[in-house]
Parts: sequence; structure tokens; C-alpha cells
Amino acid sequence: MDASVRLDEDGEWWRFSGVYGEPDTNKLVKFWKLLGRLYSQSVRPWCELHDLGYQGPAFTWCNYQQEPHTVHERLDRACSNAAWSLAFPDARVHHLVSPYSDHSALHIELRPSVQWTKPKGRKRFHFEAAWLQEPDCEDMVSRSWNFPVVALGRNCLPGKIAAVETQLSAWGRMVGRATKLRIKQLEDSLVSLKVTAATADSKAREARAREELTKLITQEEVYWKQRSKDHWLKEGDRNSRFFHAKANRRFQVNSIRKLQREDGSWAVTMDEVQQCIVGYFETVFRSSRPLSDDILHGTEHIPIVVDPSMTEDLQRPFTEDEVTRALFHMSPLKSPGSDGLAPLFFQRFWHVVKIDVIACVLNFLNNRIMHVGFNDTNIVLIPKCKQPQSLSHYRPISLCNVVYKIASKTIANRLKPWLDNIISPSQSAFVPGRLITDNVLLAFETNHFLHTHSNGKKHFMNLKLDISKAYDRVEWSFLRRVMGKLGFPCSFIELVMICVTSVSYSFVLSGSQFGSLSPGRGLRQGDPLSLYLFLLCTESLSSLFRVAEERGTVPRVAVCRGAPRISHLLFADDTMVFCPASLSTVQHVRRVLDTYKLASG
Repeated sequence: MDASVRLDEDGEWWRFSGVYGEPDTNKLVKFWKLLGRLYSQSVRPWCELHDLGYQGPAFTWCNYQQEPHTVHERLDRACSNAAWSLAFPDARVHHLVSPYSDHSALHIELRPSVQWTKPKGRKRFHFEAAWLQEPDCEDMVSRSWNFPVVALGRNCLPGKIAAVETQLSAWGRMVGRATKLRIKQLEDSLVSLKVTAATADSKAREARAREELTKLITQEEVYWKQRSKDHWLKEGDRNSRFFHAKANRRFQVNSIRKLQREDGSWAVTMDEVQQCIVGYFETVFRSSRPLSDDILHGTEHIPIVVDPSMTEDLQRPFTEDEVTRALFHMSPLKSPGSDGLAPLFFQRFWHVVKIDVIACVLNFLNNRIMHVGFNDTNIVLIPKCKQPQSLSHYRPISLCNVVYKIASKTIANRLKPWLDNIISPSQSAFVPGRLITDNVLLAFETNHFLHTHSNGKKHFMNLKLDISKAYDRVEWSFLRRVMGKLGFPCSFIELVMICVTSVSYSFVLSGSQFGSLSPGRGLRQGDPLSLYLFLLCTESLSSLFRVAEERGTVPRVAVCRGAPRISHLLFADDTMVFCPASLSTVQHVRRVLDTYKLASG
């Protein structure tokens, strides 16, 4: 079947083709030639190799034979090209159960059955990289930043950022409309010049039009590249269509249209989904209030490793050079926080904003004084699997304001050179001078040893541990205790704890910001400092295993004589445990894990 379709009289035409794929491989050439002929007959939105995905059962065909000869396959698919996906960005494919056929029916939902109401209020401000190609942009930023209105609080950094946001929002909308109109005018002009007689004047006008059009199309390309989050293709190579399609696909993957609650019911409207998100994370970020004795037992064996030279370095005043270096080490187009300004804005206009930003950051780092909104953070939810249904299938990523990230990264850069001296050798991830592949190699060789000695007198086992919501559940009192046991100076601990505990969360869904939450625990995924703080927390687990090894309750494993004896390996928040396969050993491993759980959250 091959048909042209439109949903209403004014709608765009598109093609729908239902094709039964030839199962005989000898006839596949004929099948592909048929598709080629169909493709050449029309330029309307149709089919290419973009799989629209699915919801429902994973397989669409079954041979319905008795086990062990039962076969399930996903043979039926709905595919489209970029033009069709842009026309129907919310399309969903559902696998339906059919009682009459060995194939499942496909239900293609072009528009969601529940129409979400658009969020009220103005659209959230985002600084556009494409604006940098406008000659008026720098002057607009400079005048807005330095506008001397004391009554509006614009002598402080938040006031200056608010002034820039207000001015750029209005100016950006005007520029966007003018750019689209000018592109259309230039395209029409080039068409008319093509059909007129060629003269020296017409050729010159055509060259000028092409040059201006190229510039405007490059701006459009930068706009879509920023949304596609693609860093391996450069703008200027006529990739606008690719970036547009990739941004649209990214939006489809990250969009949330419904959520399954813990009781099995579904939240389907925007209000219900927003309430579900806020309620879930209120629970996740609520402190379990661990007992002081539990924290003491989980941290009592952590050794002091911070020596006087480290203490002196960590306590010295922060400098302008450190702040500047932290900013320019950031990826320019990282997603912005609540202020809408990406690192690119501060990097490009550093000569304008430098004095105010450095003063604000150093005032926090050296004097512990922060301005209002300094640590406000937006949370976006990124799916961890292909078909997410509940909130446990999403990873909360924190979008911090760039000014806070500069401060956080400055602290992280001060701490980073000492991590190799602080973190136990069993941890190989994100420690300067170590490679995560080192632990991968050790784990592979140890597993090989376990398999080859499975029939011997001694039996061994391997436990792979994945801690659920590892970052989100870290108790702040536990983190403070760990840093104190490691020997960090009190002033540095206080600075870190201010960064961690002063956060205020809002959530972003479909471009709408909602909710307000003050957490009681957790480390932010997206904060430059959080990764290193989590590594410090894992020192508690390493110390508990080390004591168990010394006492002989959890013996280590060696693959051969002279090889290093291993009880556990850490890969950031993942852990592998190697030990003898005996009931008593398993019980002691369980005690170690329970002690760590009660202390850390």
C-alpha cells in the first residue's frame, strides 16, 4: 500500500507506505528496487532509516512453538525520514497484541492523545551562540552590563545579569524575526536573478546576495547546533538540516509525556507529571537522619592522609588567575542554569564582565559571602534506558549557574592534584595519574582466575555492586565526617559544605520551570566538585574492606603467587568484590555493606 495523506485541508501532504519485507534473501534485491522506485516518485515527507522506536511489548512476532523452540523477534517497524519527524515531533509507535496473527499490529499515534497545555508566562531565556555573529551584540551586552541603576540593584552581579537578560531577550526576538525574513527575501532574490538575463550588475548583486545568505544560514546552523549538543561536527559545513534533525530527536528522547507512579497508576497531564516529579525528589533528597553512632562506625577506620603541605595549599587564598582558568576550562556550550547564560557568554565577554565576576567568586571563596540566587540549580531528567516509564529510569542532572560553577571548579582544581595521595589504590576512576582501564584489566584477570578454578578445592566469587541513586542519597553529615577523618582543614571543609548545603532546586520539563525544593542530602550530578566529593565518600567503603581483610573475615584473592591480592575494586560508584565463596565470608561482606549503607545514606 502506498498513499498520500494529510490530516486536514490545510495540512501538509505526506506519504504512508505499508511494505511486507521479503523473507527470502534471494529476492531482497527486487524488494530494495521497489523501495527505490517508490522513493523517486515523490519528495513528500516519507520513509528512510529513522526508526521511530516503540512503546509496549518489545517483540512483534512469535512462532508460537513449544519451548525451547519458541522464537520472539521485532520484525515490524515504523520508519521515517527527517522531514516526517519534523512534521510530527510527538509521534509514538505502540505495539498492540493481536489474537489473530503471529505479528503484532503497530499503532502510530501522530499526536499525543492528551494535549499538554503550554506553560504560562514568557519563555525561559537562553543565550544564543548565533547572536555573537551580530555586530550589535557586544555593544548591547556592554551597555546592559554597565547600566548604572542603583535602585534596581544593578551594581551587584545578580542585577547586572538580570539587566543583560532583559535586554538580550527583547533584542534576540527582534533579530530572530529579522533573520528569517531576510533569508526568505534573499532566496526569492536569487531565484529572480537566475531567470533574468545575466549582466555585470546582476552577477554582482547575485554574489552579494549569496554572501549575505551564506552568513545568515551559518547563523541558523549555529542555532541548531547549540540545541543538538553535537560536538563532533563543526558549523559552516551546511549541516543545518542535520543539527535540526538531531536537536528534534534529542527533544523526543528527553521529553516526558507520562510517568508511572509507585502505586502503578499513570500521570498523564502536565500538572500530574510535575506533581509526580516534585513528590518523588522530595523523598529522594530528604535526609534519612543517620545516627551519629552509625556514621562513627562507618568512618572510624579512615586514616588521616592530608599532610601539612596539602593543608597549606588548600588553605591559601584563592586568586584571580585560578578563577579565570576555571572559566576557560569549561565547555562553551554547556547547558545554562536558571540565569540562561552559558559559559560561552562569560568567555566571549570576559573583558566586560571580568571585574564583577571575579569579585563575586572571590568574595565567596575567601570570605564565604554569596549573593542571592548564587546556588540556585535547575534539574533536568535524562533517561537511563530506551523505554523509561517511572522516575527511577531517569537521571537527575543539575544545571548550575555559571558563576557558581566557576567557584566550584576553582575548588575542584585546588583539590584535584592531591587526589592521588588521598584516594585508596582500589579506586581508579577520575583520579589524576590513574586509568579506569587499570581496574578493568585487574577485574578481567581475576574473573578469569575464578572461572578456571571453579572445580578446585577452594571456591571464589565475585559480587558486582551498583548503588541506586548513589550521588542523590549521600548524607551531608557523613560527607563532613569523612573529610574530617581524612584530615582536611576545617576552613576547607566549611567551604565545601556551603557549596553542598546551600543549593535550592527547581525542575525543568518541556522548557517550563516549576517546583521549588531545598534538599537535605545528596551531591549534584553536574556540579564540578561533586565527582571528587563522591570519591572521598568511597574511602569509607575502602577502609571497611581493608579492616575486614586485616582481620581475615573477608580474605583477598590472588590469581597467582606474587600477584597483588585483591578484595575489591572501585569504578566511581560501581564496586566489584572478590572473596572466597563461603557462608561466613558472605555474612561479613554483608556487614560491611550494611555499615556503609547506614552511615552514608
